[in-house]
Amino acid sequence: MYWPASGEIAFKKTGERSAEAHLDWFGMTDIGFMARGFLEAANAVVDQAVSGGCHADKFFFPAAYLYRHALELQLKALVRSGFSSSSQTVPRALNDHKLAELWALAKPLIIARWPDGDPETIAAAESILFEFDKYDKTGQAFRYTHDKSGAAYLQAAPRAVDLSALKTATAGCFTFLSSCENSIEEQA
Repeated sequence: MYWPASGEIAFKKTGERSAEAHLDWFGMTDIGFMARGFLEAANAVVDQAVSGGCHADKFFFPAAYLYRHALELQLKALVRSGFSSSSQTVPRALNDHKLAELWALAKPLIIARWPDGDPETIAAAESILFEFDKYDKTGQAFRYTHDKSGAAYLQAAPRAVDLSALKTATAGCFTFLSSCENSIEEQA
């Protein structure tokens, strides 16, 4: 077991590039880049959980939170790209954490960019986003067990969740949103 040592610093520079995160490195301020980091962190958590040797239960909340946040950030990147290419004001929903509201802004941008796009792919992405929204409308339910009033979160959620399926479904949705954002950005 490790205990903190006197004078220990959490946010310090080591001089070893492989061990440091450079906050001013290219892309670090890009919300899509941040979204990918949350996705990859969630993937690492799930990979650890399913590798065995520990109870996967304790990994659900961190993984679900990281996946939800990755989707939220990617939706925001997509919406920002779509609105920056037009004269419209960036919507207030970008300041909130509501996936359904962000999707309501993103979906028309996607359809406008690909009017002949596959409606089944859009519906599949929507279904995954709405599933996350159903269980965590505000970005808090995967972070805490109860809200500020004491009401339990996740009462309607299934009592068991396949973490590999969570990873696969989220990855597909994320890749779709990321691809849409990149295309809208290139078109601008």
